[in-house]
Amino acid sequence: QHDGICHLLDGESFATGIARTRSRTRTGKLLHTFRPSRLPLLFLAIASLLAALGGGLARLGWVFAPLPPLAVTHHGVILVAGFLGTLISLERAVGAKHKWSYGAPILTGLGAAVGLLSGSIQLALPILFAGAAVFTASQIYHAHLFPSAPTRSFALGALCLAIGCAVALRNYDATVLWWVSYLTLTIVAERLELSKILAPPQHAKVLFLFLVFFLLAGTLLVTGGIAAGGRIVGASLLALALWLARWDLARRSIYRPGLARFIGITLLTGFFWLGVSGLLFLLAPSPRGSLLHDATLHSFFLGFVFGMIFAHAPIIFPAVLGLSIVFRRRFYVHLALLHLGVIGRVGSDLFQSYTGQRWSVILNALAILLFLAQTISTLGKSEDAPDALAPSPKEP
Repeated sequence: QHDGICHLLDGESFATGIARTRSRTRTGKLLHTFRPSRLPLLFLAIASLLAALGGGLARLGWVFAPLPPLAVTHHGVILVAGFLGTLISLERAVGAKHKWSYGAPILTGLGAAVGLLSGSIQLALPILFAGAAVFTASQIYHAHLFPSAPTRSFALGALCLAIGCAVALRNYDATVLWWVSYLTLTIVAERLELSKILAPPQHAKVLFLFLVFFLLAGTLLVTGGIAAGGRIVGASLLALALWLARWDLARRSIYRPGLARFIGITLLTGFFWLGVSGLLFLLAPSPRGSLLHDATLHSFFLGFVFGMIFAHAPIIFPAVLGLSIVFRRRFYVHLALLHLGVIGRVGSDLFQSYTGQRWSVILNALAILLFLAQTISTLGKSEDAPDALAPSPKEP
């Protein structure tokens, strides 16, 4: 009998690995093996998240505790390369056969910590880049072992993270788009792997490849100083949002109860914000510092990316830590707060309301803190959560 899902993912996505290696007792409960050795890396990721969260609040005048200066001046770097770089590379390392892939979350977590403690972005970025480079190498190797569109998308996403770290001090617009590409490719790769269940036709797969090509082409154009590339990125994001809404499993999950419905709703609302960010990129491809640009970034990084984190947490945390998460209906509270905050932020930007910006960031901070609290409070509970991946005879 298997001793838990963490040994058996063999490089697949977490959701696919869980679906393939589900091991149950006579009562139907999942068997998990707690993995405390992964806690330090998870703590580094969460520390980066909290620092970036505090920096985002401070940028709008809310200072509740002393903060490292870098959390305010470079809170985007800490959030994307520190928190998301560590979390996603840890997720992928757990599912890989090669242990050296853990070098990626170790380096990205340490890079963010060094930057926050020293206050020097010049010290932090080389370490973050090294972590992203290890991550890229591990994903390229993984794609070689398990060649498929999802694994190649993961590898391309990791490469985008590394390029973004490399140009972070020289080209703001390019850095933003490389990291947008990194997160888009990573998230879409995870969803693409699950979309095998819906068996998208060949023309849908070809369309996906074209959209990835245009996303990267637009990013390369911006890197080369051609601002119109931002509009190509925007069109690609909008089209990818529509592609996901059409072919993702989430369209069926919303008809099922419990955790499956929560994940489906969270995914579909996240796809909506991906489409909004694509539309806003079309309107404001590069004007740094403008309110429209602020709305673009927050619809993507808060609405889309954190929506995906909320959706995948019940799958990722059990795989990383070996502890189950029990779904509770109160999870909808942090989801609602997140989307209310993003609506407030985007609306305040469009109507030029500084007061609205200040209060919407409070809603988003509360949503993220409540998400962490509720996730931690249900870790390791004995009650089995509804199976979000098993087929349902009631699906339309």
